[in-house]
Amino acid sequence: MRRVLVLSHTYLQPAHRGKLRALAARGLEVTVVMFTHQNVELQLDWWLSWKHRRMLRRLTGLIAGSDLAGSLVRRDAPKLPIAVIPQLGAVAPHEPQHVPHEGLAIGFVGRLVPQKGLDNLLQALALQRAAKWRLTIVGDGPDRERLEQLATELRLAARVRWTGGLPAEHVANLWPELDVLVLPSRSSNEWRETNGQVLMEAMANEVAVMGTNSGVIPELIGDAGFVVPDGDLQAMAGAVERLSDQATRRGLAQAARARALRLYSDDAIAERTLTFWQQVVK
Repeated sequence: MRRVLVLSHTYLQPAHRGKLRALAARGLEVTVVMFTHQNVELQLDWWLSWKHRRMLRRLTGLIAGSDLAGSLVRRDAPKLPIAVIPQLGAVAPHEPQHVPHEGLAIGFVGRLVPQKGLDNLLQALALQRAAKWRLTIVGDGPDRERLEQLATELRLAARVRWTGGLPAEHVANLWPELDVLVLPSRSSNEWRETNGQVLMEAMANEVAVMGTNSGVIPELIGDAGFVVPDGDLQAMAGAVERLSDQATRRGLAQAARARALRLYSDDAIAERTLTFWQQVVK
């Protein structure tokens, strides 16, 4: 009888080790698969590094949330079957809807914390003060008061709408109103962007996308949007200017939807997941 144990931790926790020993003692075959988003190299001492490599040798396979996360594991376990599969697929409407409006409708969806880089987006938009744009910010968090103050100091307050946190179904209602979704995340030695779900959803809804080169963002966008260096306000402002051109924006939005349908739809994710499990559970 084969048992399957799925781990969602970077390290094999003590409880998991105990479970493995108990199953082995009962003479049961165990397929052990780990899912990881870890895309920053951990600074480990020799003992933890040894335990990490030993844990990888016990795995039957691994699902990585990004190419970057997978590449970190491949260095220590080159023979381990690894599949790069986002945790969730994107819901793609049959016919994306778009509400006519004036100017460039820009959106940000995410938690209001420093890592998300919303302050950089506000400063970049201040460099495009002469352009006709508006910004909708969906999300909440400890940085909201500081960000609202920054928008006021930059004289942008009248062009920014703060919705607070919204349930997923309400976020879905936002896509027809947006031309561009921006994910301006900033990297550090301890963190890179791991969650690109909102990018995939926007792309599937034929919304043009722009993001920084933090973590998972570049591999999700590919050549179907703009990727700018983290913290480069001029590059971000320049991308906004280029996206103000309707023909440019329309071409990128169509490319983004095609990429999302091919790689990130529920059907595409299900097919990749099934292929992986067929490989590791034999």
